Amino acid sequence: MIDFKNPENAGPNGLTLAALLILIATLVYMLAFKPPSVEDVSVGHSLTKRNTYTQIENAKQKALEVRKTLAPKFWQGGSVEVTADILSKLTNEVNRYGLTLTSFRPDTDKDLAGFTELKYTVQVAGPYPKIRSLLTSLDGGSDKVALGSVQIAASPNTNDSVQATLSISAYLVTDQSLLPASGGAAHA
Repeated sequence: MIDFKNPENAGPNGLTLAALLILIATLVYMLAFKPPSVEDVSVGHSLTKRNTYTQIENAKQKALEVRKTLAPKFWQGGSVEVTADILSKLTNEVNRYGLTLTSFRPDTDKDLAGFTELKYTVQVAGPYPKIRSLLTSLDGGSDKVALGSVQIAASPNTNDSVQATLSISAYLVTDQSLLPASGGAAHA
């Protein structure tokens, strides 16, 4: 019998009462909630599996959309051909704005996952407004050349001319599976 009047028995009696309450709570839980059946578990598994497949298909679709959006920004072919194309386009742009291309230097390439970043350092001289127009043209986002940084300094020879040192990059596809299956980025 549980007797709380005697202080010596209070500890053991309290533990016995706590154990009885736990047993009663367990019994109520077992009677109130039935364990999941095999069918319930199977339905839950099927729903989880279906949701996982749906999420995978959605991710694949989004990846394809991203590849289609980015494909025109990437170069294909060899780095020598890409460098020649970039130099040709850059020369045309510089001539269009009446500037002087004083230096074009390829830097160390950087391998990325499925791509190679081709880096270049370019020096251009001419009036500041025309260099600003060239920078706006290069940074417009419609070209396959990414403008990384610009340093502008006054030209030592003239008062109205400046010299700009540009850091530009081009991204060459090395893993064709990253491009959309229906074409991809053409060699520009």
